[in-house]
Amino acid sequence: MKEVREDKLLSLLQAVSYKNIEIDDNDKLISFTHKQTKIDLGPVIRGYAVDRALELFKESGVSKVCINYGSITRMIEPPSEKNSWKVGILHPVKENSVIGSLQLVDRGVAFVADYPRYTTVQDRFSLHFINPKTGKPVKNGNLAVTAMAGTAEEAGVLATILFIHGAEDIQRFSAILPEKEWLLLSEKQKGDIEFQMSSGMEKRFTKGEEKIFKFGKGSGCPFSP
Repeated sequence: MKEVREDKLLSLLQAVSYKNIEIDDNDKLISFTHKQTKIDLGPVIRGYAVDRALELFKESGVSKVCINYGSITRMIEPPSEKNSWKVGILHPVKENSVIGSLQLVDRGVAFVADYPRYTTVQDRFSLHFINPKTGKPVKNGNLAVTAMAGTAEEAGVLATILFIHGAEDIQRFSAILPEKEWLLLSEKQKGDIEFQMSSGMEKRFTKGEEKIFKFGKGSGCPFSP
């Protein structure tokens, strides 16, 4: 992949703004004031699909359910004779391993890391997350983020936002959204992983590496009763 020229990049950045989006509530229409502006609903759609599937199970009278779609998971009541669902947090470096687990009931959880998809620019490894302010790959030391919320849709969006922002901004988000929980894994030194998490996540997270059956990179959170 060729590296985008700086002047071209600056031109494209003009299209990256919520101010370019116009919503007509009466006609239920969305339009753009910049011809190159687009909306990527990836995290929203996946989370919404999980939430909707869960609602269909509930409407059918099935209450002990845990649904995983890619890197997004949501569950309701735990399995029989269990107090919660155990959700593994994938190791951001070691394939087919988890770095810890969460005990959850009736929550949505999303895992975001940058190794599932990447490209190269001028023979340099580049991450697939783009900083919307610079148009360049995110470089903030984050390896992975796990976010937890009341719905899978909220968790998916929150995890993506928190990954793009650094640790300082994540602390600020915690003050704004105290009911949301997060776990940030970053590279402290080469080979060492630093754990930062919200107070609520500390109560649910258990650290410990273990091997899991083969998912393949980026396949999502393993879970088990």
